[in-house]
Amino acid sequence: MGSSDLFRNWRLADQAAMAATQFTVTKSILALDGRGEPPSRDETETVKMLRRIADAQFTLAMVRMDQLAQSIGTERRR
Repeated sequence: MGSSDLFRNWRLADQAAMAATQFTVTKSILALDGRGEPPSRDETETVKMLRRIADAQFTLAMVRMDQLAQSIGTERRR
């Protein structure tokens, strides 16, 4: 998997996590205003899971970026 794929995967995972968070926050606000049900436990757990996935994807991308930076630095020293 190429470096750009890692960043693309992170961006997609982050967008999914952000959309799920926005949905849950909106439901929460509506519930507090008495205009709907609060998010279910499953919904809030899904948000947490999506955020963990996005964070893991970001970590993978950053590890790869660090590897690339180190290899470039090693090549420049030669």
